[in-house]
Amino acid sequence: MPDQGGNWTRRKFLHMVGVAGGSAAVYETMVALGMLRTPREYTEIELTGLIATVGHLAYHVGAIRQIERATRGPLASESP
Repeated sequence: MPDQGGNWTRRKFLHMVGVAGGSAAVYETMVALGMLRTPREYTEIELTGLIATVGHLAYHVGAIRQIERATRGPLASESP
């Protein structure tokens, strides 16, 4: 391995981890350093609420797009 000098950055360190151990090693190193969070477990109630919230938001975005002409996009009759 060539001498990398005395100035190690996280990027340089993670690159060297990747060279030595591959992408899985980089991922595990980033988790260990607190750079990435691991997915958390959701209860059935939390997951249901999350899905309902996303659906509700999508409903309102669709309503806004129908109301405001500038956000509608082209009509089917205007398509080339």
